[in-house]
This record gives sequence, structure tokens and C-alpha cells, in this order.
Amino acid sequence: QSIFYKTIHSDLESYLQETYRASMVGFVSSIIFGFIIMCGIYFIDYTVIAKYSKIVGLFIKYGLLY
Repeated sequence: QSIFYKTIHSDLESYLQETYRASMVGFVSSIIFGFIIMCGIYFIDYTVIAKYSKIVGLFIKYGLLY
């Protein structure tokens, strides 16, 4: 069979390609967003983070569960 042979599942394959493309966009945007947050935390004075550590801890704890 040729690689150009159109199968019965070609519609399903295009759906899966679109799903993969959408998930890849979400993945890349999450990486970029995480990098920006990481850079922001890197340049913040750590006493500010310590001052709000309980609030940040609760946000992380309950933000990751939902």
C-alpha cells in the first residue's frame, strides 16, 4: 500500500490531528505562562513571598486540586 492511500479512517485521523494540534497549543501556552510566572517569582524580593506564604500555599494546594 502507498502512503498516499486514503483509508476509511481518514476523517477520524483528521479529527485526531486537530485534537493533537489543540492540545499542543494548550501545552505550549502553559509552558510560556509558567516561564513568565517563574521569571516573575525570580525577581520578586523573597520577603514579599514570605509575607504572603500562607495565602500562596493555600492557592497552590487548592488550585492544583481543581
